[in-house]
Amino acid sequence: MQIVSKFTTYFNHSNYGSYHLRQELKKESNQRGIESYGATRFSTFADHNSSIIRCFSAIQRCYTSGVLKFDTKATKELENYIKPGPMSLQFLGKLYQIDALLKPIAWGLKTLEGQHVTCSDVFFVFVGISIGFNDVFTKARSDNPDLYAHRSETFAVYNRRFRIFMNDCTPGMFLLAYLLDPIYYSDSPLRLALPPREHFSKKTASKLVIELMGNAIDLFRHEQLREGSGSADDAVEFAKQLTAYMYREAPFNRSASDDHSHRLGWWEAVEKDSNAHLLAKIGRKLFSVLPSEMPDERSASKMTAFSTSKRNRLSATNIIETVQLQNYWRYGFKKEVYSDHHAHLTLPKGTPSASSGPIEYPAPTLEDLLNPIPENPGAINEDILFDPADLYGVNELVEESDDDDDDLEFTPQVIRTSNLERLDIEDYVDLSSPLVRARYTDPGQPKPQVEKG
Repeated sequence: MQIVSKFTTYFNHSNYGSYHLRQELKKESNQRGIESYGATRFSTFADHNSSIIRCFSAIQRCYTSGVLKFDTKATKELENYIKPGPMSLQFLGKLYQIDALLKPIAWGLKTLEGQHVTCSDVFFVFVGISIGFNDVFTKARSDNPDLYAHRSETFAVYNRRFRIFMNDCTPGMFLLAYLLDPIYYSDSPLRLALPPREHFSKKTASKLVIELMGNAIDLFRHEQLREGSGSADDAVEFAKQLTAYMYREAPFNRSASDDHSHRLGWWEAVEKDSNAHLLAKIGRKLFSVLPSEMPDERSASKMTAFSTSKRNRLSATNIIETVQLQNYWRYGFKKEVYSDHHAHLTLPKGTPSASSGPIEYPAPTLEDLLNPIPENPGAINEDILFDPADLYGVNELVEESDDDDDDLEFTPQVIRTSNLERLDIEDYVDLSSPLVRARYTDPGQPKPQVEKG
């Protein structure tokens, strides 16, 4: 990462180097140069790495022709990685490995920079990253053993992040949003394993269906509590509507394209039906949430509200003071109403001390009544208290069973898990589904037609 950063810094600060690189890139079909931008941008390192791969041959030609010379103290280290030889080939191979590992994540992060990202899109990104990892390591198993050696570490990092993603929020919120997304659900991505409709019950439903049903009902009850309306019988009707949605029964069998692929509009239209109004409350709530703060950081920030030319003429102190002034006089100078918010800390009221009232002791247990405190506590044999006798003969039973179980002893089977590594998300999503994978391919390619059961 340090070497990649040094390359991008060199071409970003050297007008001479960037000029000759642009001239050399004119001979290439792809004339994009080194991409360099602030480290605060999402997926910065992945973009820097891919740009160096793209320009690597052009940089080498500039070096061999003598146009570029890395002979200063700051750039001398970079010469070893550009000079044709085993070290440059090894460096380029490492760049390709990093690019293969980070590209699925970088694509996902750029997706989350959109202005209309929903909770289902966040889960969609995790699915895309897992498909990318599986494809990378499936190909690397035979073509690139060095890259395949990082499979266990990569899967472990992904699984750790996925568990945090699933558990550190409202339970099942993102997974439920992925289920209730009318666009993604048309691909049958989840491993619901639904039985025939006439045989559907709690006993025949899969573990995933029961988990989704429980999370959805909990969310529905919280919504009832928030609104202060509804009854306990509504949960039964809600479960029926969710079941009908899973089986794509009316009114949930309408196409999402009827509302221009707008999930919130789809649920608002379905809510008008009496057979869908309860489930539509949750659908409307889930798709009203904007879970990603990236659009706000990139476009809604007060700092970026200024034009680039205006911002470049201001010092950092003036920019901060201008932003603070705008936040304070948010209604303009001519209005009398302005923001009078002041930072304050509200402490909870202290509980009364124990000495202010009578002390209440717990009621005696049956053991206390059967074993009263003796008149002479010093005569008690403490060994008996802390090591009581075997009143029920349990030790004797265990000792007798040891001889009878000699014939039942066996050596447990040891299963090596090195070849059984998998991503946790595969418990929820069928990553091999053609329809699911088609979402992450070139949109110009025809979408596979798969018969839905």
